[in-house]
Amino acid sequence: MSAKSERVAQYSSYLGALMYLAIGSLPLLIVLCAQQLYPDLGAGDPSTILPDMVMQHGNLFIQILFFGALLSAIMSTTSGAILAPATVLGENLVKPFFKDISDKKFLLIIRLSVVAVSAIAIAMAFSSQDIYELVASSSVLSLVSLFVPLTAGLYWKRANQAGANLSILLGTAGYIYAELTETTTPPLFVGLLWSIAGMLIGTFFFRKSPAAEAQPAT
Repeated sequence: MSAKSERVAQYSSYLGALMYLAIGSLPLLIVLCAQQLYPDLGAGDPSTILPDMVMQHGNLFIQILFFGALLSAIMSTTSGAILAPATVLGENLVKPFFKDISDKKFLLIIRLSVVAVSAIAIAMAFSSQDIYELVASSSVLSLVSLFVPLTAGLYWKRANQAGANLSILLGTAGYIYAELTETTTPPLFVGLLWSIAGMLIGTFFFRKSPAAEAQPAT
């Protein structure tokens, strides 16, 4: 965000993605090696393989460093995952309904949004005991609702607002429908296809007239 040029921002993003991939691969490689060296560990809960390896082969300093970093990552991710949607909820969904709102009232809206998002997150956490399922669900929603409109907005000149909105709605609806009906096709692909269809329908069937597009905004 504070890069001195667009080129620096572009290459720093590539470098950050490469570092993220390299560092994220380390625990995966440790678990793969553990499954080969200790086949009995794979028969139990796979989420405990990495902590078991640290407890068996790491000294006290490594154990403190590992679990401290793990708790730090969980807490920082949790706080960001709550604050980000709460800010979007207050700024983009609630604030437009109020004209000339004061900073004090807007701050109250953001705080109430934080409480609402936290309550929803707690309810979702109690509804499932599988952390992998919860993480997968959060990632899937980004793919079926955000990937298509963001990509089309960047690389497709004919994309419009109606297509983006319809893509988000249909992608989310398609994923939920496939998840509830338990179709043979993975719900991820159903939602992605519905999202693409929504983008195409909104772009081609809800286009503005050439005169409206040429008229400058006031």
